[in-house]
Amino acid sequence: MVVKGILILLSLSLNSYADYCKDNAKVVAHYKNEKNKLANLTKGALEKKSYHNSPFRSIKDLIKNKCVTYKDINVTEELFNNYQKIYFKKRKERLDDIIKMKANYKDVSAELAEYKSIHSMDKSDYRDFVAIEKEKKMISFYEANGKLRIAETAKKIDQISCTNKDNRTAALGRVRDQDSVGWCFSYVASDLLTHKTNKKVSSIGVAMSYYKNAPKLSSAYAGDTRNAFNAAYKDGLCLESELPSDDFFYTLNGKDLKNQILPIVKRIEEINSKEITKRAQRPKINFMNPPQLKTWDEIVDFIKKNSVNSFHSCSEEYKELKYLFPNLDYNDMNRIMGEAEVGALFQDLKKANCKIFKPNKKMEAKSTYYKPLVDERLKMIKQLNSILDKGDIAGISYDPTIFSVKDSVTNDGGHASSIVARRFNKKSNKCEYLIRNSWGAHYKSKNYETDKGNMWVPVEDVMGNTQRLHYVE
Repeated sequence: MVVKGILILLSLSLNSYADYCKDNAKVVAHYKNEKNKLANLTKGALEKKSYHNSPFRSIKDLIKNKCVTYKDINVTEELFNNYQKIYFKKRKERLDDIIKMKANYKDVSAELAEYKSIHSMDKSDYRDFVAIEKEKKMISFYEANGKLRIAETAKKIDQISCTNKDNRTAALGRVRDQDSVGWCFSYVASDLLTHKTNKKVSSIGVAMSYYKNAPKLSSAYAGDTRNAFNAAYKDGLCLESELPSDDFFYTLNGKDLKNQILPIVKRIEEINSKEITKRAQRPKINFMNPPQLKTWDEIVDFIKKNSVNSFHSCSEEYKELKYLFPNLDYNDMNRIMGEAEVGALFQDLKKANCKIFKPNKKMEAKSTYYKPLVDERLKMIKQLNSILDKGDIAGISYDPTIFSVKDSVTNDGGHASSIVARRFNKKSNKCEYLIRNSWGAHYKSKNYETDKGNMWVPVEDVMGNTQRLHYVE
């Protein structure tokens, strides 16, 4: 009977393995087909002392459930175990940083549970008694003190004045849409300029001033809000009506800033460079074939002889640029393209299209960085309140995952938006700030009350995720 019971359990176990492997058949096939690539990935991770979370976890489960062997994926057991050691070490280091930062603001029980799980699985030889005891103390400290720190923080936040304040103006208008163009910083800088001048300033105009010395506008990506504001202020400002930067308006006309306008910019820049001398150097993105030309060789030869002639009043380039520079006609564009130096084309088009104006009062944008510590971030909130109380708006650099990931706390300043209002929410009994984003009026956050692309975000989430504050003096 005992033997029969063992056989039954073994059979059930094998069936369980078989079911798992069947459910993950595509994954198994992928790793078997990519075995050499996987081996290189593992070796590379060991050499660089880093890890790739997703491949490691899925491979580990496949081996555990007997779907593949080490030989199947061209990795020795020793190599994989070494990879596992690095995974545990790096993951715990990352969790350690997350726990230390998050515990300043909220409960970290989920992160501590994951840390404990990895702690219990990690049987690495490199871990000595001192390291193990240090980890245990770290876990105990945050379990005992994490919620206390959160309570203290909440008490300090409650002491902050939170009167209702809305500094939006008619000039700011609706939330603009940057589409997939990485110029969020220029939208914030233009908001700050708009609020100060009471004239709707073009975000693309601000970006052009910031990227003034960039060789190619079409490949320019990301930037600094403070520097963009100051560059545009010095260079002179362009109105939104003269240089549209809202993808909403392009969409109304069947256009798309990222997928249609910028490729046109790239093609024009390539044509204007006057450096295309052979077939291999021809423009790569859907170059408009002029009616009189039949082959690529003829097109390249045509561009080489006279690049300006490839731009004509019926071409897609002209039609698209007309949306960017509505005040210029074909003759204006053609003349500027013929006279512009390499790399200066779009700056010249901007100057010709816009009635450049400079504010009649001196102003300068400044930025303050705040460390991910409670007292530092409380200083940030107090400064933000001071700005709003004066009737101004502010810019922030922060992690936008707060809009979709609940209880997100990071120190990543990868996105920029404006803060334009403050209110006390009687339902939640919390102070909230209105983030004016640049993802269009249609965007809705999963986590926060959204009003036409503006999000009401609680003070603790602004504290936990704002890395830098931008303001004007």
